[in-house]
Amino acid sequence: MSHLADLIISFNESKKTELEYRTLLVLDMIEYSTMYPPISTIKEAELNLVQKCIDELVDDIEATNDHILACRIYKTWKKREHILKLAEHANKLTADFMDHILYHQEIRWIKETKSDIQRLSV
Repeated sequence: MSHLADLIISFNESKKTELEYRTLLVLDMIEYSTMYPPISTIKEAELNLVQKCIDELVDDIEATNDHILACRIYKTWKKREHILKLAEHANKLTADFMDHILYHQEIRWIKETKSDIQRLSV
């Protein structure tokens, strides 16, 4: 079973009240499905399940009136394909796939948000 599948299972087993934990799981899903090649090993079915988890989380976050976080998570997921195309292009030119993705503003935001959530929940 893939790491992405494990994240999806953990999300589905978590309680709706565990919003911070579920947010971390979704951010991990987005990060993993964007940053860790070979991307081709991620199945379309897994990506569809990630989309379902994101939709559910975004609805739950919006219910708490944190519209900015909900919008940013959804926007980051939608930018995933664009980020991968940029990285693929950079890879052809420089063979530096990970650095190009690692410093993309959306990935930096994911890492910062995960750190903030973890720091605040301690």
